[in-house]
Amino acid sequence: MTELPRAPAAPRAPRSPGPRRPGLARSARRRGARAAATLALAITLAAGTGAAAEPAPSTRERDRITYDVPLDLAITVATGTVWLGTQLRQDVLTAKQCRWCDRDEDGTDALNGLDRAMRSLRWSNTGYADDASNALGYVIAPLVSLHLAAIPAGLDGRIEEAPVNALLMLETTFVASSLTQIVKFAVGRERPFVHYRSEPVKRPSDNNVSFFSAHTNFAFAMAVSNGTIATLRGYRHTSWVWAAGLPLAAGIGYLRIAADRHYFTDVLTGAVVGTLSGVAIPLLFHRRAAPPTGRAGFLPSSVSASGTGVAATWRW
Repeated sequence: MTELPRAPAAPRAPRSPGPRRPGLARSARRRGARAAATLALAITLAAGTGAAAEPAPSTRERDRITYDVPLDLAITVATGTVWLGTQLRQDVLTAKQCRWCDRDEDGTDALNGLDRAMRSLRWSNTGYADDASNALGYVIAPLVSLHLAAIPAGLDGRIEEAPVNALLMLETTFVASSLTQIVKFAVGRERPFVHYRSEPVKRPSDNNVSFFSAHTNFAFAMAVSNGTIATLRGYRHTSWVWAAGLPLAAGIGYLRIAADRHYFTDVLTGAVVGTLSGVAIPLLFHRRAAPPTGRAGFLPSSVSASGTGVAATWRW
Protein backbone atom coordinates (compact mmCIF):
# COMPACT_ATOMS: atom_id res chain seq x y z
CA MET A 1 0.00 0.00 0.00
CA THR A 2 1.33 3.35 -0.97
CA GLU A 3 1.56 5.90 1.90
CA LEU A 4 0.36 9.28 0.91
CA PRO A 5 2.59 12.23 1.86
CA ARG A 6 1.41 14.25 4.85
CA ALA A 7 0.58 17.85 4.41
CA PRO A 8 2.93 20.19 6.29
CA ALA A 9 1.53 21.45 9.58
CA ALA A 10 0.37 24.96 9.62
CA PRO A 11 2.74 27.27 11.52
CA ARG A 12 1.52 28.33 14.96
CA ALA A 13 0.82 31.93 15.50
CA PRO A 14 3.35 33.55 17.90
CA ARG A 15 2.03 34.13 21.43
CA SER A 16 1.75 37.67 22.50
CA PRO A 17 3.99 38.44 25.48
CA GLY A 18 1.14 40.03 27.34
CA PRO A 19 1.56 42.56 30.13
CA ARG A 20 4.48 42.01 32.62
CA ARG A 21 3.63 41.35 36.27
CA PRO A 22 6.10 43.30 38.41
CA GLY A 23 4.60 41.95 41.64
CA LEU A 24 5.75 38.44 40.81
CA ALA A 25 9.29 39.65 40.08
CA ARG A 26 9.50 41.50 43.38
CA SER A 27 8.16 38.47 45.23
CA ALA A 28 10.77 36.26 43.61
CA ARG A 29 13.52 38.67 44.59
CA ARG A 30 12.26 38.73 48.15
CA ARG A 31 12.18 34.93 48.32
CA GLY A 32 15.71 34.85 46.97
CA ALA A 33 16.91 37.39 49.52
CA ARG A 34 15.26 35.46 52.35
CA ALA A 35 16.85 32.25 51.15
CA ALA A 36 20.27 33.89 50.99
CA ALA A 37 19.85 35.37 54.45
CA THR A 38 18.74 32.00 55.82
CA LEU A 39 21.74 30.31 54.26
CA ALA A 40 24.11 32.95 55.64
CA LEU A 41 22.57 32.59 59.10
CA ALA A 42 22.91 28.82 58.94
CA ILE A 43 26.56 29.10 57.95
CA THR A 44 27.22 31.61 60.73
CA LEU A 45 25.53 29.41 63.34
CA ALA A 46 27.42 26.38 62.12
CA ALA A 47 30.71 28.23 62.32
CA GLY A 48 29.90 29.59 65.76
CA THR A 49 28.90 26.13 66.99
CA GLY A 50 32.14 24.73 65.68
CA ALA A 51 34.16 27.46 67.35
CA ALA A 52 32.36 26.97 70.63
CA ALA A 53 32.87 23.23 70.47
CA GLU A 54 36.59 23.64 69.89
CA PRO A 55 38.36 23.44 73.25
CA ALA A 56 40.44 26.39 74.47
CA PRO A 57 44.13 25.98 73.77
CA SER A 58 46.02 24.52 76.70
CA THR A 59 48.03 26.97 78.74
CA ARG A 60 49.84 24.39 80.86
CA GLU A 61 52.97 24.54 78.73
CA ARG A 62 53.41 28.18 79.81
CA ASP A 63 53.31 27.34 83.53
CA ARG A 64 56.52 28.61 85.20
CA ILE A 65 55.54 28.05 88.86
CA THR A 66 57.46 25.78 91.22
CA TYR A 67 56.68 25.17 94.89
CA ASP A 68 57.18 22.89 97.87
CA VAL A 69 53.88 22.59 99.70
CA PRO A 70 55.25 21.50 103.12
CA LEU A 71 57.89 24.24 103.10
CA ASP A 72 55.58 26.95 101.77
CA LEU A 73 52.88 25.96 104.24
CA ALA A 74 55.36 26.11 107.14
CA ILE A 75 56.53 29.59 106.08
CA THR A 76 52.93 30.77 105.72
CA VAL A 77 51.93 29.51 109.17
CA ALA A 78 55.06 30.92 110.82
CA THR A 79 54.83 34.38 109.30
CA GLY A 80 51.06 34.49 109.75
CA THR A 81 51.55 33.70 113.43
CA VAL A 82 54.13 36.49 113.74
CA TRP A 83 51.81 38.99 112.05
CA LEU A 84 48.72 38.05 114.05
CA GLY A 85 50.62 37.71 117.33
CA THR A 86 52.20 41.14 117.05
CA GLN A 87 48.81 42.62 116.24
CA LEU A 88 47.33 41.10 119.39
CA ARG A 89 50.27 42.23 121.53
CA GLN A 90 50.58 45.70 120.07
CA ASP A 91 49.99 47.29 123.47
CA VAL A 92 53.24 45.73 124.69
CA LEU A 93 55.35 46.12 121.55
CA THR A 94 54.49 49.66 120.50
CA ALA A 95 56.51 52.68 121.63
CA LYS A 96 54.91 54.53 124.52
CA GLN A 97 56.34 57.81 123.23
CA CYS A 98 56.81 58.69 119.59
CA ARG A 99 60.30 58.29 118.18
CA TRP A 100 59.36 60.04 114.95
CA CYS A 101 57.16 62.90 116.13
CA ASP A 102 57.30 65.39 113.21
CA ARG A 103 58.05 68.20 115.68
CA ASP A 104 61.05 70.36 116.37
CA GLU A 105 62.74 70.34 119.75
CA ASP A 106 60.65 73.28 120.88
CA GLY A 107 57.44 71.42 120.00
CA THR A 108 56.56 73.31 116.82
CA ASP A 109 55.11 71.37 113.92
CA ALA A 110 57.78 70.02 111.56
CA LEU A 111 55.59 67.86 109.32
CA ASN A 112 56.78 67.86 105.71
CA GLY A 113 54.77 69.80 103.15
CA LEU A 114 53.63 66.76 101.14
CA ASP A 115 52.04 64.99 104.09
CA ARG A 116 50.51 68.23 105.32
CA ALA A 117 48.94 68.90 101.91
CA MET A 118 47.62 65.34 101.49
CA ARG A 119 45.84 65.51 104.86
CA SER A 120 43.20 67.50 102.99
CA LEU A 121 41.92 64.10 101.76
CA ARG A 122 40.68 63.16 105.23
CA TRP A 123 36.93 62.91 105.70
CA SER A 124 34.90 65.02 108.09
CA ASN A 125 33.85 61.77 109.77
CA THR A 126 37.10 59.86 109.92
CA GLY A 127 35.47 57.00 111.81
CA TYR A 128 33.49 55.98 108.72
CA ALA A 129 36.67 55.87 106.64
CA ASP A 130 38.43 53.85 109.34
CA ASP A 131 35.61 51.29 109.48
CA ALA A 132 35.50 51.08 105.69
CA SER A 133 39.25 50.54 105.43
CA ASN A 134 39.11 47.76 108.05
CA ALA A 135 36.23 46.02 106.27
CA LEU A 136 37.84 46.32 102.85
CA GLY A 137 41.37 45.58 104.00
CA TYR A 138 40.79 42.55 106.18
CA VAL A 139 37.50 41.08 104.90
CA ILE A 140 36.64 42.09 101.33
CA ALA A 141 40.17 42.17 99.89
CA PRO A 142 41.12 38.69 101.18
CA LEU A 143 37.87 37.22 99.83
CA VAL A 144 38.40 38.88 96.45
CA SER A 145 42.02 37.72 96.35
CA LEU A 146 41.08 34.11 97.10
CA HIS A 147 38.56 34.19 94.26
CA LEU A 148 41.11 35.74 91.91
CA ALA A 149 43.50 32.92 92.76
CA ALA A 150 40.89 30.43 91.53
CA ILE A 151 38.82 31.99 88.73
CA PRO A 152 41.53 32.29 86.01
CA ALA A 153 42.66 28.74 86.79
CA GLY A 154 39.10 27.46 86.48
CA LEU A 155 38.52 29.26 83.18
CA ASP A 156 41.60 27.49 81.79
CA GLY A 157 40.45 24.10 83.04
CA ARG A 158 43.13 24.09 85.74
CA ILE A 159 41.06 24.60 88.88
CA GLU A 160 43.20 22.07 90.78
CA GLU A 161 45.95 24.73 90.87
CA ALA A 162 43.82 27.18 92.89
CA PRO A 163 44.81 25.92 96.38
CA VAL A 164 48.52 26.28 95.61
CA ASN A 165 47.92 29.73 94.11
CA ALA A 166 46.16 30.79 97.31
CA LEU A 167 48.93 29.32 99.47
CA LEU A 168 51.67 31.19 97.61
CA MET A 169 49.66 34.41 97.74
CA LEU A 170 49.14 34.10 101.51
CA GLU A 171 52.79 33.22 102.03
CA THR A 172 53.88 36.41 100.25
CA THR A 173 51.32 38.53 102.10
CA PHE A 174 52.28 37.26 105.55
CA VAL A 175 56.00 37.70 104.88
CA ALA A 176 55.38 41.31 103.82
CA SER A 177 53.06 41.94 106.78
CA SER A 178 55.58 40.58 109.28
CA LEU A 179 58.16 42.98 107.86
CA THR A 180 55.68 45.83 108.30
CA GLN A 181 55.14 44.99 111.95
CA ILE A 182 58.87 45.01 112.68
CA VAL A 183 59.36 48.37 110.99
CA LYS A 184 56.41 50.21 112.50
CA PHE A 185 57.20 49.09 116.05
CA ALA A 186 60.84 50.09 115.60
CA VAL A 187 60.19 53.46 113.94
CA GLY A 188 57.40 54.65 116.26
CA ARG A 189 55.97 57.41 114.06
CA GLU A 190 53.13 59.38 115.58
CA ARG A 191 49.80 59.01 113.80
CA PRO A 192 48.31 62.14 112.20
CA PHE A 193 45.15 62.16 114.32
CA VAL A 194 47.37 62.12 117.42
CA HIS A 195 49.76 64.72 116.04
CA TYR A 196 46.96 67.27 115.59
CA ARG A 197 44.99 66.64 118.80
CA SER A 198 45.56 68.46 122.06
CA GLU A 199 43.72 66.01 124.32
CA PRO A 200 44.94 62.41 124.83
CA VAL A 201 43.37 59.57 122.85
CA LYS A 202 41.70 56.49 124.28
CA ARG A 203 44.11 53.94 122.79
CA PRO A 204 47.66 55.13 123.44
CA SER A 205 49.08 51.79 122.24
CA ASP A 206 47.92 52.71 118.73
CA ASN A 207 49.36 56.24 118.75
CA ASN A 208 52.84 55.63 117.37
CA VAL A 209 52.53 53.02 114.62
CA SER A 210 51.95 55.28 111.64
CA PHE A 211 54.94 54.25 109.51
CA PHE A 212 54.22 52.43 107.42
CA SER A 213 50.62 51.52 106.56
CA ALA A 214 49.95 47.85 107.32
CA HIS A 215 46.54 47.90 105.61
CA THR A 216 48.03 49.22 102.38
CA ASN A 217 50.98 46.85 102.46
CA PHE A 218 48.66 43.90 103.11
CA ALA A 219 46.35 44.83 100.23
CA PHE A 220 49.11 45.45 97.69
CA ALA A 221 51.01 42.30 98.67
CA MET A 222 47.87 40.24 98.00
CA ALA A 223 46.97 41.97 94.75
CA VAL A 224 50.45 41.98 93.23
CA SER A 225 51.40 38.46 94.31
CA ASN A 226 48.12 37.19 92.84
CA GLY A 227 48.89 38.95 89.57
CA THR A 228 52.49 37.71 89.49
CA ILE A 229 51.45 34.12 90.18
CA ALA A 230 48.77 34.24 87.48
CA THR A 231 51.34 35.66 85.05
CA LEU A 232 53.82 32.89 85.85
CA ARG A 233 51.04 30.33 85.44
CA GLY A 234 50.34 31.67 81.95
CA TYR A 235 46.58 32.00 82.43
CA ARG A 236 44.66 33.57 79.58
CA HIS A 237 42.74 35.93 81.89
CA THR A 238 45.68 37.19 83.95
CA SER A 239 44.73 40.79 83.13
CA TRP A 240 41.52 40.33 85.14
CA VAL A 241 43.58 39.60 88.26
CA TRP A 242 45.60 42.80 87.91
CA ALA A 243 42.58 44.92 86.94
CA ALA A 244 40.53 43.80 89.96
CA GLY A 245 43.24 43.68 92.62
CA LEU A 246 45.18 46.90 92.14
CA PRO A 247 42.28 49.41 92.27
CA LEU A 248 40.97 47.72 95.42
CA ALA A 249 44.39 48.00 97.07
CA ALA A 250 44.70 51.65 96.05
CA GLY A 251 41.25 52.38 97.47
CA ILE A 252 42.25 50.89 100.81
CA GLY A 253 45.32 53.12 100.89
CA TYR A 254 43.18 56.18 100.18
CA LEU A 255 40.81 55.28 103.01
CA ARG A 256 43.71 55.13 105.47
CA ILE A 257 44.47 58.77 104.64
CA ALA A 258 40.76 59.65 104.73
CA ALA A 259 40.56 58.10 108.21
CA ASP A 260 43.50 60.29 109.36
CA ARG A 261 45.27 57.12 110.50
CA HIS A 262 48.25 57.51 108.16
CA TYR A 263 50.12 60.17 106.28
CA PHE A 264 50.52 59.96 102.53
CA THR A 265 54.15 58.84 102.86
CA ASP A 266 53.04 56.00 105.18
CA VAL A 267 50.57 54.79 102.57
CA LEU A 268 52.99 55.23 99.69
CA THR A 269 55.69 53.24 101.49
CA GLY A 270 53.20 50.49 102.31
CA ALA A 271 52.17 50.29 98.66
CA VAL A 272 55.79 50.13 97.49
CA VAL A 273 56.81 47.45 100.01
CA GLY A 274 53.70 45.39 99.26
CA THR A 275 54.28 45.67 95.52
CA LEU A 276 57.96 44.74 95.75
CA SER A 277 57.11 41.76 97.96
CA GLY A 278 54.33 40.66 95.61
CA VAL A 279 56.71 40.66 92.66
CA ALA A 280 60.00 39.58 94.24
CA ILE A 281 58.91 36.64 96.38
CA PRO A 282 57.12 34.71 93.59
CA LEU A 283 59.82 35.55 91.04
CA LEU A 284 62.79 34.70 93.27
CA PHE A 285 61.40 31.65 95.05
CA HIS A 286 58.62 30.23 92.88
CA ARG A 287 59.67 30.76 89.26
CA ARG A 288 60.77 27.67 87.38
CA ALA A 289 64.31 28.12 86.05
CA ALA A 290 63.57 26.57 82.63
CA PRO A 291 60.46 26.00 80.52
CA PRO A 292 58.46 22.97 81.72
CA THR A 293 59.25 21.10 78.49
CA GLY A 294 62.92 21.00 79.47
CA ARG A 295 63.87 22.31 76.04
CA ALA A 296 65.72 25.55 75.46
CA GLY A 297 63.63 28.12 73.71
CA PHE A 298 65.88 28.44 70.65
CA LEU A 299 66.30 24.70 70.01
CA PRO A 300 64.10 23.19 67.26
CA SER A 301 61.23 20.95 68.30
CA SER A 302 61.95 18.45 65.49
CA VAL A 303 64.72 17.80 62.95
CA SER A 304 64.51 15.59 59.86
CA ALA A 305 67.10 14.74 57.19
CA SER A 306 66.66 13.73 53.56
CA GLY A 307 68.82 13.30 50.52
CA THR A 308 68.46 16.95 49.61
CA GLY A 309 69.12 18.53 53.01
CA VAL A 310 68.05 18.93 56.61
CA ALA A 311 64.73 20.38 57.81
CA ALA A 312 64.15 21.82 61.28
CA THR A 313 60.86 22.89 62.86
CA TRP A 314 60.45 25.40 65.67
CA ARG A 315 57.31 25.56 67.81
CA TRP A 316 56.71 28.83 69.69
